[in-house]
Amino acid sequence: MISKLNLTQFGRNPRLEAWQFAQNVNALRILYCDLLKPDWAGSFDWQYWIDSAQELESCHPTLAREQNPISLSDSDDTPLAGIVSAVKKQAINKLREKLRSKNYTIRTETTYVTWVLRFLRFDEGQDVSALSDKEVKYFLNHLAVDQSVSASTQQIVISAVVFFFNQVLTKKTNDFGEFIRA
Repeated sequence: MISKLNLTQFGRNPRLEAWQFAQNVNALRILYCDLLKPDWAGSFDWQYWIDSAQELESCHPTLAREQNPISLSDSDDTPLAGIVSAVKKQAINKLREKLRSKNYTIRTETTYVTWVLRFLRFDEGQDVSALSDKEVKYFLNHLAVDQSVSASTQQIVISAVVFFFNQVLTKKTNDFGEFIRA
């Protein structure tokens, strides 16, 4: 018997075009309904699976990880992209590469990149290699006091910035001292 799980897994193949999926479902329908005729084939919802065959946008989370990381460029529509220097753009591109190599989800990648961009913008005059725990502390205080972010948002920012420091800047950071908790 064909299971929904098998068709779902088959349909998620990134190299499979929508028309190929629909063609395969039709072939299975003909095989089971017209030739083999098992009891379950008549009650199976073939039309649902044929209608499910659709092209997903390249930014769809199930496909986006399969693509190469997109470089941050002047024409990038990422929030805050136009305000960072070339050195900071290289750091962000390296951040994306590290996140992809460690199989982080595309949504986590987007969140981390956005927060690290905001952190870099907050420290506009600062050289990326000179960033330290002190700047992170000031940024976290700014988010809690001036931006009124939630505690969970502040924790996401901490995770993003720690990942950036450890994986991209290859600096150990985890002691921000006393900072204002959201």
